[in-house]
Amino acid sequence: GQGHKISNLVINMPEAEYVGLVGAITGDSEVRNLVLDATCSFTGKAFMGIIGGSVNGGTIVMDRLGNEGTVTGSAQNVSGISGVNMEGKCSFKISNCYVTGTISGANESAAISGWTSGGTLTNCYSIATVSGVDGNNTFVRSNPATINCYENYGNNGCTAITEEDVTSGRLCYLLNGNQQEIVFTQCLGEDVLPVISEGHKQVYLSCPDGLRCDGTALSENETYTNEPVVIPPHTYDEGICSVC
Repeated sequence: GQGHKISNLVINMPEAEYVGLVGAITGDSEVRNLVLDATCSFTGKAFMGIIGGSVNGGTIVMDRLGNEGTVTGSAQNVSGISGVNMEGKCSFKISNCYVTGTISGANESAAISGWTSGGTLTNCYSIATVSGVDGNNTFVRSNPATINCYENYGNNGCTAITEEDVTSGRLCYLLNGNQQEIVFTQCLGEDVLPVISEGHKQVYLSCPDGLRCDGTALSENETYTNEPVVIPPHTYDEGICSVC
């Protein structure tokens, strides 16, 4: 994807299955580094997303994908990122992905994927409106391992997030985990949500009461900023930090 953002992509195939930017994909493939903005929309029947679904075996890597548009299906496995891992033949590895638009299916649909058959989801989030779900599986179906994932509904092992978390920079900061690799960025006061596109700013944790040696806040008065925060030198007594 080379970091491109796609606009005005409209696919209207109401009787079709495997509808997406990529209809069907086979194993040992990777789809990376692209975003569909809010002007994009897909209309189909079943197995829908940026990737409609997978066939055959192997590992499929989905990394740094964003879907801000609308996905509408009349049947099952409608999603923002990948509709279905058909018959569970592939191993899904989904990381640094997000969905923020509207996902609407008849049943067995979810924000990230309608069926992963296991696999892993790491550093992903959704604030999408999702309908046509199976139980409370609003984020993903089939119980993959969810690591550092966030959702407005707070289901499927995700940490629940609020609108304030999204706009304040807190979600952006959390998505970058230990801050060693910065994937999500957000220009606070301009960007209403964390993005993976170039040209935006890193979010830093700040606290009026100070930061510990490891960079965590000394109190619950956490704030977020686009300016790097310098931790002043701490004093030590017999090797123990007097601040932390």
